[in-house]
Amino acid sequence: MRRRYSTPMHLLKLRIKDLSKLCEVEVGCITEEGRVWVSRAGGAATVRAALAMLTSPGPYRRPLPASPQAPSPNPNALYIVRTLDGDWVRCIIISELDSEGTVRTQLVDSGLILRAPLSSLVPLQSFSPALNAFPRQAVQVRLGPADRAASSMVGRLRELLLDNVVLCRAIPSPPSHPIGAPPNVELFVRTGPQNILASVNNAVLIEYDYLRLGKPKEEESQTTDHVEAVNRKKERIFTRSVSSSGVVLPASSADIPRTTLPTVVLPAPGKCFDLYIAMAANPWNFVVNVYYNLTIR
Repeated sequence: MRRRYSTPMHLLKLRIKDLSKLCEVEVGCITEEGRVWVSRAGGAATVRAALAMLTSPGPYRRPLPASPQAPSPNPNALYIVRTLDGDWVRCIIISELDSEGTVRTQLVDSGLILRAPLSSLVPLQSFSPALNAFPRQAVQVRLGPADRAASSMVGRLRELLLDNVVLCRAIPSPPSHPIGAPPNVELFVRTGPQNILASVNNAVLIEYDYLRLGKPKEEESQTTDHVEAVNRKKERIFTRSVSSSGVVLPASSADIPRTTLPTVVLPAPGKCFDLYIAMAANPWNFVVNVYYNLTIR
């Protein structure tokens, strides 16, 4: 006798409650306002594959029900809509019907928002009750203290998170966190040949503060023309002197002014400054030096 087993529904949805564990997620959407939507790794692809199987020619294809004449009074009613890429995806309606017969929809498995004709939407409950009951994969999250910088760093967030392997860890929310508000998380990406985990929250927040406060004035006044600096150095070292016989002689060591390197002065705590890696043996053993744009004399 064959037995059929099914995965419990609560295991198919992203859960960000365990503060001690990292989970792999996919970032499906970062809005222009800096709102971040994540989903369980592979979850959105599973839904797309199931919809493709039910809508493509083959033994599992089902006829599409008629489109609704008006949006459902239930704001959580699920539909499927076809994207410009030809994929069927699940969505909900988040706006009223406009004069052109279109509505704004949000894709529940990625968080993306798109406008579509109401006539192109298909009620999911009538098409596939199983997929209608399948948990929505996209969850909106906040980046903790870095959330204040998200709206100003949208481009950087997209560069770091979209189309990348991302690890997610829930972080405690402040006491004032409203009930039902998006959870606070810290996101990590792997970087470098050794796949070192880097905190996206810290990177975005530090870059935001650095750009907002601006570089120190002394850094702005310094030039970076290294060729000119090298030429000046050569002129100082090889200052020409002519002997009584007319032969060009290099300058003596006494003619070359000498100076010592300045003492390293670190900025105040909380301030950003440039540095460079002087030596890196492994991720736990490296040396950094404060970067100075020096003119060697």
